[in-house]
Amino acid sequence: MRNRRTALFCRDEGGSAESRASFSVRHWGMVRFWPRRRMRLALHAETRAVLECAKAEAAGLDHNFVGSGHLLLGLLRRPNGHAVNLLAARTDIKSVRTEVRALVPAQQSHETTGGSGDQDPTAQLPFSVHAKEALLRAHREAEAWRTDQMAPEHLLVGVVQESEGTASKVLKRLDVNPHAIQQEVREYWQSQGQSST
Repeated sequence: MRNRRTALFCRDEGGSAESRASFSVRHWGMVRFWPRRRMRLALHAETRAVLECAKAEAAGLDHNFVGSGHLLLGLLRRPNGHAVNLLAARTDIKSVRTEVRALVPAQQSHETTGGSGDQDPTAQLPFSVHAKEALLRAHREAEAWRTDQMAPEHLLVGVVQESEGTASKVLKRLDVNPHAIQQEVREYWQSQGQSST
């Protein structure tokens, strides 16, 4: 059952009714972090794709968890979008990947995956505490802007707001100002006619 729940947010439902339904933090592997809390916003299809890319980056770096640095890499792996453009104007995926690799040592084995050798190596990768915090901040950001979906821009704000994880350290090492990114994202939402609470 845990494998199925973990995979839910990675599957692109193409805007189906199921993808628009409310979901609980249990589907994010976050039930112990924020129990009994309902997250009422649906994930934008592009946000689900970012999370899937983040898991792939973690597996590719031989890490047995998805951290905030992997979320940053997931954002940069997408081919287009305002969140990607904001990051790409300041850094590139190779530089971020190099810093993540330097900050997070590779694992000798994927203890959290288990199962047979032909199992999807990303199937059971858990989110780190800092990644969970970034996701929750992204959810709050989306709620503040009164949107019905969590977009990649909300996720970007959540990642740069999280000040203790790998992403924060990477941005600092690359001389990227997280406050400037946050401000530009909010200016973008205002230009799109959104208003915050």
